[in-house]
Amino acid sequence: MNTNHIIASLLMLTAALGLHAGDNISSLGEKGRFVINGNVDPSFGNLFEMAVTGYLDNYSKEIAIDNDGNFQSTIDIEGPLQEAYLYINNDAVSIPLMPDKTVTVNCNNGKLTLSSNDKDFDRDLEFALLCHKNMRKRFLDINVASYYALTDSAKSALVDSINDYINDYNKLIDDFEASSGTLANHNYFVHDAYFGVVGFIAGRPDLLPRITAGQAALKSSEPYKCITGDDMKYPNTRSFASRHITFNATLNVYNDSLLSNDDYYNIIRASRGISPDSLTADVVNAYQLCNSMVFDPYEKIRPFADKTIEGITTPWLRSLLSKAVENYKLTSTGSDLPPMKLIDADGRELSLDSFKGKPVLLDFWSTGCGPCLEEFRQMDEFKKALGDKADNLQIVTVCCGNPDNRRWKNMIKRHNLNDVNTVIMHNESAPIYSTIGYPTYILVGPDGKIVEWNTDRPSTVLVKKQNNIPTTLDTIL
Repeated sequence: MNTNHIIASLLMLTAALGLHAGDNISSLGEKGRFVINGNVDPSFGNLFEMAVTGYLDNYSKEIAIDNDGNFQSTIDIEGPLQEAYLYINNDAVSIPLMPDKTVTVNCNNGKLTLSSNDKDFDRDLEFALLCHKNMRKRFLDINVASYYALTDSAKSALVDSINDYINDYNKLIDDFEASSGTLANHNYFVHDAYFGVVGFIAGRPDLLPRITAGQAALKSSEPYKCITGDDMKYPNTRSFASRHITFNATLNVYNDSLLSNDDYYNIIRASRGISPDSLTADVVNAYQLCNSMVFDPYEKIRPFADKTIEGITTPWLRSLLSKAVENYKLTSTGSDLPPMKLIDADGRELSLDSFKGKPVLLDFWSTGCGPCLEEFRQMDEFKKALGDKADNLQIVTVCCGNPDNRRWKNMIKRHNLNDVNTVIMHNESAPIYSTIGYPTYILVGPDGKIVEWNTDRPSTVLVKKQNNIPTTLDTIL
């Protein structure tokens, strides 16, 4: 695709998305704050839970609720726009976030209302609730279907459901704005309508050209070429761009036979070559490195981390990434485990010092994490595979949720978890635990030092044992 074609595609994209003029990237690197407060009923316990997106990762936030059900917190935000997930009624309600705004949450007897200190932003919050009511279940259903769309009929059904979703979401926007006025974050919702679900098939070039709803410019197997740095402020758009460019760069690396001992760095380099502009390339490379920090030990990313950071041309993003990598060094082999406060199922504080002299496998999980629950189902086979050595290993499950929420305790019973089961108190633990992915497994040695952060999960250990491949766990049992 030559330059003229790219410019034409971008113009088509702007028209197809219905974007409003005036978007710019000058404030992407600025930091701000927003306030969240409200009143909730006793079912929330003593903590209000939420998560906030960032350019590098999402982070969890727990806010203390007083005896009257009131809570308030001031939270940092990166750039002009991010997204929050409010964990309410065993679900996540997504809302846009902007600096200098106050969001007030009221939830009593299951009825949720949202308001702000800005009447224009009030419309956005009202629409976010309307969107949640009308689109949330379909969004989740499409997510599940995307994993199993392997046959021709399943692919066709998935494509139809995505096209219908995009059309209906956009109609919801049009109808709402016709009756209530223009949304302050119109572009955020339009991007969300498309990239939220198309993100599920970011690595499916067989399906992407069949998505005909919404955007004429993206009807190709390379829609990332129509995305620019201006769009990186939208969480779902940068997520899609990062995943899809990574997929295509990986293909290029394999096709060009660039694989070597640092093949992942070759993928990072290839991503810069196919990104439409330098900011998009920077965001994608930052995403790739941070994604490695979610899934790989520090020792694996160290060889290419510095080279990746040096290649970032956007100063504020390079600074963010440098700090993230520096923080991740705390997880290197032989380091002390970052401090955390754990509460067991009986409400008592648990110290890992009580297990010194014995290796410990920490299993960080969330009640809404499908892969976490699948690992639970593998636990009995995992222990059998370890044989007599299983008695030498202490397994501690760490739920990353509200300790007052009965759901995590019910799931422990349902999955017959008879190890030491705990929940982490994020507000009293090191910040790194608020940014890990689920599930995350950390292997701690008998001396209490980290053996391997992001060590093999039980299902991976089983596969390796079946194929006579050594594991880190073997070295300490």
